[in-house]
Order: sequence, then structure tokens, then C-alpha cells
Amino acid sequence: MKLDPTTIAFALPVVAIGFAAALYVFCAVCLQTIADELAVGKWWYAWVPFLNVYLACRIAGKSILWTVLLFVPVVNIVMYVWLCLKFARACARRRLYGVLLMIPVLDLFALWNLAFSGRPIVAQEAEANG
Repeated sequence: MKLDPTTIAFALPVVAIGFAAALYVFCAVCLQTIADELAVGKWWYAWVPFLNVYLACRIAGKSILWTVLLFVPVVNIVMYVWLCLKFARACARRRLYGVLLMIPVLDLFALWNLAFSGRPIVAQEAEANG
């Protein structure tokens, strides 16, 4: 079977959009699950662009100012690194998970583990006590 260039030109964007949509759904489900376990914010924020960044900041225990700074060029790099580390700590995990959240592809496995590992996510008060 010979592929026509027009077919390829149509198929590639369709596959790319499908892959991007699947990644978005995966990340939203993981973020929603973590937010539900920590009782932080509204669960549907995970599905709305920009609000999902705000929800991640809330999970990490940071203010709305962090959300704004994550959209400022150059500053966002430093803020993202800090946010990943705080996000992992808020989920009662070691900073290694925060580092994994910064590495493409590995971040998906780390996010899945944070959301669905079966290990209960302990609130930050328990972390302060022990």
C-alpha cells in the first residue's frame, strides 16, 4: 500500500492532536486525584487551562503570585524548579520526585506515582510533626 503525501499531511496533525489530548487528560486526572486527596481547591480546576497551574501552586502551598510568576519568561524556569520540589514535598514524597517532575517523560511516571501509588498522601501538618 502506497501512502499519498496528502494522507500523511492530514494524518500527522490528527495523531499529534490526539496524543496531546491524551497527555492533557492524563495530567488532569493525576492533578485532580492529588487535589482530592489533599482537599486543596476545586477538583475541576485540573481540567481548565491556567487554573490547573493555579491548582498545582495551591497543592504546593504557594500563593496566586506564584501562578502569575510561572507565566513570566525566564523567571518561570526558576519558579518551575521550586514548584516541582514543593509539589513533591506537599505529596509527602522525597525531593527526588520533584526532580523527576522536571525531566520529560519521567515526569509522567512521577506524576502517576504521586497520584496513584496507593500510598496515602499525608497533609503538611503531619510532615511538620514527624
